[in-house]
Amino acid sequence: MINMGFFPAFVAYPLIRKALQAFPARVPRLAVIGAAVLGVELGALGVVTETALSGLASLHWKPFLIAFLPIHLAIGLLEGILTVAVLSFVLRLRPDRLTASQPVAASGNQRRTLLLFLLALVIAGGLSQVASSRPDGLEWSLSRARFEPEASLTLQDHVSPFPDYRLTDNQDNPALAGLVGVILTLGVLAGVLSVLRRRSTHSLRKGP
Repeated sequence: MINMGFFPAFVAYPLIRKALQAFPARVPRLAVIGAAVLGVELGALGVVTETALSGLASLHWKPFLIAFLPIHLAIGLLEGILTVAVLSFVLRLRPDRLTASQPVAASGNQRRTLLLFLLALVIAGGLSQVASSRPDGLEWSLSRARFEPEASLTLQDHVSPFPDYRLTDNQDNPALAGLVGVILTLGVLAGVLSVLRRRSTHSLRKGP
């Protein structure tokens, strides 16, 4: 979901970064939690707005909005608290990682990237098997708004390689869908970073 990727990355993260720079000796809890809530709520609002404008679903946007924003307020608060916990742990263990201005060595970056990639594969392929079957925030909100799927789900069944995590009509495979998603996402990210690195190198060689 692009909204939940865009707003936390380009709204919440810059705010958290500024808060950490303003208070380098401690984690500004309220600022971090507030930034997390703002990012999640803006993402949720984007989903409601896009769904209302799409015309692909019989969905009354007002009850959807009333259900969707409060549940994501709770999600944002939890994510903010977890972010504070992680930052506090890092600040206690390696405070230089939050304040250092020197870049990390390339070999260290490669090892960390490989470790994160393996961790993502384990989570996507392993932990997805024990994920709850209960509705998530979006599904719960749609049920409250009496959502009636129409062309949007029909289109998904035709264009998505894993519609609703299914390999066939009767076989769910969230692990495979998760693994493919991780690999494709990191592949796109690697491609974008490669292009940006080449452009940066070209600019440096060209000079002012």
